[in-house]
Amino acid sequence: MVGSAMYGLVLGAGFFALTTLAPQPVGSAVWWSLLAGQLSWGASITWRRTRLPFATAAMLAGAGASAIVAVATVLGYAFSFLPIVWAVPVFGLLALGPVCLLLESRMHPREWSHWGTYMEHKSAWDILLCRHIPDLARGGGAQDTVAGKRL
Repeated sequence: MVGSAMYGLVLGAGFFALTTLAPQPVGSAVWWSLLAGQLSWGASITWRRTRLPFATAAMLAGAGASAIVAVATVLGYAFSFLPIVWAVPVFGLLALGPVCLLLESRMHPREWSHWGTYMEHKSAWDILLCRHIPDLARGGGAQDTVAGKRL
């Protein structure tokens, strides 16, 4: 769980740096585009490795919201001051993510529990590279290796 906390801190620092310290609107557009890309990649890997539909949908919802905000920032809007026409889909998609994860934990409790156990000792770097996602589709956890040896 330390890895998850560190990952959250890294995301927070990246958000602050690119949406506050970097020249705007470029910094914000870069931030939201990178986040959309990582969540899209994570959704693809989640589906391939787990076949968990709601976890995949949660990541896709986050990617969609991030992509919309990226476009909005290029058009001159700030995330905290999105007009209602942009805010409704963004906040709707952001609310959908936790709902999907709650549904996943109820619909597939065994797989969800396995994922939680698998992820316990993963680092922020593992999460960034999506190595925290187990390979449930093949009946086991994703294989970690160090110098070509399985852990």
